[in-house]
Amino acid sequence: MEKSVKYIKLFVVALLLLGSTSCNQWLDLEPENKLVKQEFWQKKEDVSAVMAALYDSYRENAVALWMFGEVRADMVEISGSTLEGYQLIAQSEIISTNGAIKWSPFYNSINLANTVLLYADDVLKIDDTFDPKTEKAY
Repeated sequence: MEKSVKYIKLFVVALLLLGSTSCNQWLDLEPENKLVKQEFWQKKEDVSAVMAALYDSYRENAVALWMFGEVRADMVEISGSTLEGYQLIAQSEIISTNGAIKWSPFYNSINLANTVLLYADDVLKIDDTFDPKTEKAY
């Protein structure tokens, strides 16, 4: 029994010694398939690309916005089983289990707009070709 305790103590001491001699730097990996903030917001084209994504996101939401408003106002008649979720909206049954109600695309658009507002000023400081008038237009 004493012999096994001695080996356990020796093993713990060996682990501590090995752990203390390991590398002192943290492993810093950047994602392979994602843009990294430090590498992206560097030029006016980056801001323009996010604006294009923002407008694309708005366009994708246009049909849903129209449907949410017009269906509830009884301006559209819905028929067919594929539009069952919109029939429930027309009956003012707006519940979380309704597959036609998806808020994430709207939040994505809001996120893109907020991102442009947050980082466009940083690009203005870095890129001399990006002027305040263009930033304000964005």
